Parts: sequence; C-alpha cells; structure tokens
Amino acid sequence: MFTLVKRQKAYIQIAEQITESLRRGDFKNGDRLPAVRELEARFGVSRSTVREALSALELAGIVEIRPGQGAFVRASDQAEGARFELDHGQSPTEVLEARLIIEPEGARLAAERATTEDMQALADVLQILRAVVAEGKPAVASDIQFHVAVAKASGNSLIHEVIRGVADYLGEALWHSLREQAWAEGDLGPIYVQQHARTLKAIQARNGDEAAQSMREHLLHVQQDLYPEG
Repeated sequence: MFTLVKRQKAYIQIAEQITESLRRGDFKNGDRLPAVRELEARFGVSRSTVREALSALELAGIVEIRPGQGAFVRASDQAEGARFELDHGQSPTEVLEARLIIEPEGARLAAERATTEDMQALADVLQILRAVVAEGKPAVASDIQFHVAVAKASGNSLIHEVIRGVADYLGEALWHSLREQAWAEGDLGPIYVQQHARTLKAIQARNGDEAAQSMREHLLHVQQDLYPEG
C-alpha cells in the first residue's frame, strides 16, 4: 500500500517544476527559458542547482542548452509523463565539495610520499594531456587520469580508491553533460594543463603546501567552469 519516502535532490525538484510549467503550456517549442540568474531567484537555490536541473532536462530531451545563449525548449510534448531517474547518488555539487576536501590533502601527501615511479606516471599523464589539448580536443579523460595518479601518489589506498570512484562517477550522464557545456563555452584545456603542471612541479619539489594549494585552486576553477555566472 505504501512505498518508501525518498528525499529528492533539489535539482530534480526544479526539473520537475519546469516540466510541469511546460505541461501547462507556459512555454512552447523553441522558447528560451529564463536565464540561470532569474531561475536562481525564482526558486531560491544556487546557480549550481539550476544548472544541474537544466542538464537533467537536456538529458531527458526536453530542452537544448546552447552555449552562450541559454536553454531552449526542444520537445515540450515529452514533458508529459517525464520522470527524472538521475537521482542514483550524489549530485555534481556534492562530488565537488568532497573533492575540495580530499584532493588537496591527497596532493600534499603525494608531495611527501611520491616515488620515482609515481612522479614519472604523473609526468606521462600530463604529457598526454598536453598532446590532446594541442590537437584542440576536449581532454576530459586525461584530466581525470591526472587526478587519479595524484591520489595514487599520496600513498593512501583509501584516498586512491575514493578518487577512482569519483572518476567512475565523472563518466555518468549528468556530470558528462555539465562538462560538455563547460568545455564548449571556454578554452579550458590550456588552463588545466598549466594548473596540473604547477601541481606536478610542487610534488616534484616535495612542497606539500604548494601542492595542496595548487590542487585546491584548480578544483575551485573547475567549480566556476561548471557553474559560471549567467
């Protein structure tokens, strides 16, 4: 008779409210949805939550996100009966919060403990990242590999396992959609190469404070890239 009550994440609630608005006919195909900033104010939530909701709608085929232009209704008829089955785990915001806690300290430990083999592995991944970026391609996979390599170099198996799990999560649909938007809207490759080179240099110099600071600044940059103003 009864089913378990599940606490929904905010971005799913917003996606469902927007979907209900489409069912009512408030927007038709081709219409531009209100800007992220306006939706923030209407729903009383953060920019990141709004962007996650819009990405969920895009994955459902209901809206199309055009870099630099906004979100446009693509198939309002699909709003009828739409359900968002994306709430299997953590939201991208939660993952970034956890990474900001774990990865800088992992980089600090890597500066203290990295072996010669670890440092070579980091240098190899960075070289691959540079090559992919030089070809003008999104270097998402190489970027993730660098983070996993830093975690391994920390010498802490739990940190390594957690970041490997994060890497698996980064391949999921919602995160992939957010990353694709970010790479489409900005030339992130050269910036990330420079940031990772700084982290590697600090690890090679056995400078734990600099390694931690560099990793933290990189992740804050990632956060801003995923959830820019507007």
